[in-house]
Amino acid sequence: MPKATFLNLPDEKRRRIAELAVDEFARQPYAKVSISRLVAGAGIAKGSFYQYFENKLDLYRWLLFDYVAAEKLAFLRAHPPPAGSDFFGQLEHILLFAMRFGLAHPRLSRVAAAVWHHDPADQGLAAVTEELDQLRRANLRAILQQGVESGQVRPDIDLDLAADLVAAAAGPGLDTALRRMLGVDLIELCGRPELGHRFPGAKQRKLVAGVLSILRRGLQQPGTQPTDSEATIDLDTVPFLQRARPTGGDSP
Repeated sequence: MPKATFLNLPDEKRRRIAELAVDEFARQPYAKVSISRLVAGAGIAKGSFYQYFENKLDLYRWLLFDYVAAEKLAFLRAHPPPAGSDFFGQLEHILLFAMRFGLAHPRLSRVAAAVWHHDPADQGLAAVTEELDQLRRANLRAILQQGVESGQVRPDIDLDLAADLVAAAAGPGLDTALRRMLGVDLIELCGRPELGHRFPGAKQRKLVAGVLSILRRGLQQPGTQPTDSEATIDLDTVPFLQRARPTGGDSP
C-alpha cells in the first residue's frame, strides 16, 4: 500500500497522480502499463514514484482497495435504498447500484478488468484477485449478519456458506446470465459504454431482482414480511468499504 510520503501529499497532487494512474491502467493491459509514462504525465521524477509506492503492483492495489472503494462508497451513499425497504429490498438495491457504479464509471471498470481477467501466471495479480474475493465474501457475510440480527434472515444458516453462495450468484452467476443475454460479462460491459443501450435500467433491475427472488426463498426467516422499519444494512460495517480512504478533490 502507499507510503506515508504519498499520503502526505497535497490533495490536489495526490488526486492528479490517481487520475493519471486510472487513465494508464484503463488504457491498456496491466502488463503494458508504463510507470515512466505515468510519472512523465504527472511531472514528477521516476525516483519520486518509488518514494510513494513499492512498484506497479503496489500502485494498482491502492487504486483497487482505496481509490475505487472510496468512489464506490460515495456512489452507494448518494443512491440510498428507498425508505421502507426490508432487508432483501435493501440488498437488491445495493447489488443493483454496485452494478450501476461500474456502468457509470467505465474507466474504473477497465482498471478492475486487469485483476479479473489476468494472466494466471502473474502471481502478483493472482494474489490481489484472491484478496478481493475474500473481502467480497467478508462484505456479504457482514451484511447477512445484519439480516440475522434484524430477524429477516434465518438464524440457523451457515453465514460463511451463505456468503459464498450469494457471492457466486452476484458474481459468476450474473456474468453467466449476461453472457447469455449480451455476449459479454459484467466487467466487459461496464468498460464498454457503447454496449449500454443493450442493457437499460429496466433490464438491470429485472436481472438483479430475479437473483434476489431466488436468494430470498433460501435465506428469509419464515413468517417475516417486508417491513417499513429503519434500514438494517449499514455500509459502514462492510469490511471492504471500511478500507476506503478519501483521495481529495471531486469524484471522476
